[in-house]
Amino acid sequence: MELWSIRNPSELAVLYDQGSLITDSEMIDPDYVPAYDWMAAELDRLVKIPRQECRYPVWAWKCWDYERSCKPDLRVRWGNKNEELVLLKIEIPDHLVLLSEFHLWHYALNRWYLPIDEEGQMNFDRIVGQGNTNEWPFQEPYYSLVIHSWRRMFSWEKLDPKFHGALGSSIQAVFWEIKREWVIEARHFRSK
Repeated sequence: MELWSIRNPSELAVLYDQGSLITDSEMIDPDYVPAYDWMAAELDRLVKIPRQECRYPVWAWKCWDYERSCKPDLRVRWGNKNEELVLLKIEIPDHLVLLSEFHLWHYALNRWYLPIDEEGQMNFDRIVGQGNTNEWPFQEPYYSLVIHSWRRMFSWEKLDPKFHGALGSSIQAVFWEIKREWVIEARHFRSK
């Protein structure tokens, strides 16, 4: 599977020096750790963690924006203004990758319930109206309902487009590591 990943030059150096690159957990925003923990568990269900150092998945694009280009557009801002970055084009075995819809990933980041359709959202809202969901982790049964709903980001084609809008144009990929031999191209650029 051809994927694109935007990294910083120091990560590229680690990749070439050590032969692989994993996610540095120190780089994850503390507010998003619950979502990253969840995604790591979902990837582990599909592809077992290859070694203990792999705590969080590596992110890449399968398709950044289907309408424009699957390859990320370097004319938009990535990272900080004028930051030096590297666009990696990699070829990774399909069975090592978990794909999800980028826009739906924000449900996990924000700890929102991901419904199939409007009726599903209304049902959840009725249930939530009976309890407290102000603090994370939510109390049961809300926690399980929310966590389980996030799996829908992996099967976005089953969600109601009238409620969610068009989905499937921005597909992200997660996997445990980038191996040096998977790198097809490394293009240095400066963020706009």
